[in-house]
Amino acid sequence: MMIPTNTFSQFNNYIPSKFSQTQIVKHHPPQNKEEKKGLKAAKNELFFALGIMAATASASALLIKRPQKIKNIIKYTSPENDTIIPTVVKNIEATSLGKKYLNSKESIFNFINKIDEPATNVKEFLLAITADKDKGFDFIKEITQDPRKSKNIVNTLIQKVGGKNNFTDWYYHPKGYAKAYSQFIGRFYNKSDSLDNLTKFTPSWSLYGVREKFGTLGSLPKEFGSKEKYQELIDLLRKNQSANSDFEYENLKIKYMNKGYSAKTVAKVSSEDKNYIVKFQQYLPSDEQSQEMYQMRSAADSIFTNAKVDSYLTQNNCKNSVKFYYYDPKTESSVYDFIKTTPSHEQINPMEANNYMPDMNALGVYMNDINLGNFSEDMTKVIDIGHASFKDILRPVFSERANNIPNASGFDFAEDMYAKQLREATK
Repeated sequence: MMIPTNTFSQFNNYIPSKFSQTQIVKHHPPQNKEEKKGLKAAKNELFFALGIMAATASASALLIKRPQKIKNIIKYTSPENDTIIPTVVKNIEATSLGKKYLNSKESIFNFINKIDEPATNVKEFLLAITADKDKGFDFIKEITQDPRKSKNIVNTLIQKVGGKNNFTDWYYHPKGYAKAYSQFIGRFYNKSDSLDNLTKFTPSWSLYGVREKFGTLGSLPKEFGSKEKYQELIDLLRKNQSANSDFEYENLKIKYMNKGYSAKTVAKVSSEDKNYIVKFQQYLPSDEQSQEMYQMRSAADSIFTNAKVDSYLTQNNCKNSVKFYYYDPKTESSVYDFIKTTPSHEQINPMEANNYMPDMNALGVYMNDINLGNFSEDMTKVIDIGHASFKDILRPVFSERANNIPNASGFDFAEDMYAKQLREATK
């Protein structure tokens, strides 16, 4: 659902006062046909999504999200009765903390983290920051540098602005975090020169959203030779998969491991001193540009969907994931490190399984697919990411450029896990 920014004024008039810009906007009846038309459109979108603005792909559009989403996640971080502090957008210099900040020479978050000021002043200052295009960019860049710090940063901001209600009010304000993030991500995308740069920041990019930068991910290990030789190998693997017999190619030994449940085949590829795992889609549409190919790549547990998540985890040095090396869009295949382990046979539920993967969770990734073959014997390494989810309040999902990582493996419990860990980060 895309809402032009010129509907802000209409939304502002009809948003429940709890979420209005200054908390003093009054409801008034529409005055003319044009306003009635705008109101009807606004109400349809507003009440369908319970009336709250969320992040989008560009500064020209907003996605409507339910306020309950963020509230559910942060509900344990502050008292239930924190009162909304009315806030008006000001220039940074005009805020009560503006001069102190400018004189401090500190980065924005460091300044906020160090000060001991009334929540009213902090919220006013934060709103001025996110309302400023350049300062908002600098602020978001600063607080998203290390995804492992995300939960602690969120908790700090919640406490500094006077509790979760004020945090949510600032986050979804028309000049708040969600809008600033949509502007940030547009600039970030335009500045990024590769898909690798994008997936290091977040795995939530949609295939359509990265279309201008779509291509390979990672680097092909030298043992595979040239890119063309690698593609020849994948073609052979795909042609011979029904026979399921081992063979040699150039200086590599090939052993089929298994066929997965998501139309993928897994093979072990060994050189003289190094072993890799290669995964590939069992069948490819004849037309690379077809809707069928688009749907296959975008599906849950596809080669590309897994590669996005695994690229993110590897580039952020995740301790609970197997190293990802390469994704090739021409053959819809990927290369991973091979680890010698016996797949786990322990029956365990997803919530318990994620307790074995604290570093993966710290990066915002949660496992939904608990097929026993997806984990090492000690449960500390994910052999196959399968169906996973990504949650990070500081890196929200925005329209066009990204979407929630598709999950077709049961209930998506990641929000509950994220909320639990966010609560524990306050202790």
